[in-house]
Amino acid sequence: MRFLQYLQKKYPLFPFVLSLVLIAGLTACGGDDDDNGMGANTEMNIVEQAQGNDNLSTLAQAIEDAGLAGTLESNGPFTVFAPTDAAFDNLPEGTLSSLSTEELADILTFHVLEGEVASGDLQPSQTVETVQGEEILITADGGAVTINGSSMVTAA
Repeated sequence: MRFLQYLQKKYPLFPFVLSLVLIAGLTACGGDDDDNGMGANTEMNIVEQAQGNDNLSTLAQAIEDAGLAGTLESNGPFTVFAPTDAAFDNLPEGTLSSLSTEELADILTFHVLEGEVASGDLQPSQTVETVQGEEILITADGGAVTINGSSMVTAA
């Protein structure tokens, strides 16, 4: 939580930017979701999915830059709230390049859950811990999935 407070102090628009970044595809390892053009493929690991999807090229590069490729190439399963290139484009200029490797890894692991969380298996409300160690609230209401009460998942 201290890291998020640091980012909010350094970047006053951080809560808004974080919301934009979290508005992303939920890339689940489960096979119960239809492919929606996000390139979901249960035969590929998270890194391969990001690298093979034109909408996730910035995420793929950020994973490499943060030194997380080895972790996310492992067996998992993992669930990733995958920020699209459009979400990264909404960040203030220079945000990514200003982050240290550790800061980038911290932000990216905030978007990763250990285990499979398929959209069809979501409870109306559940709190889960990210790989980074922070808890997030996931709510599901009639197909709409929200993170921390404000960020909508746009694709499963």
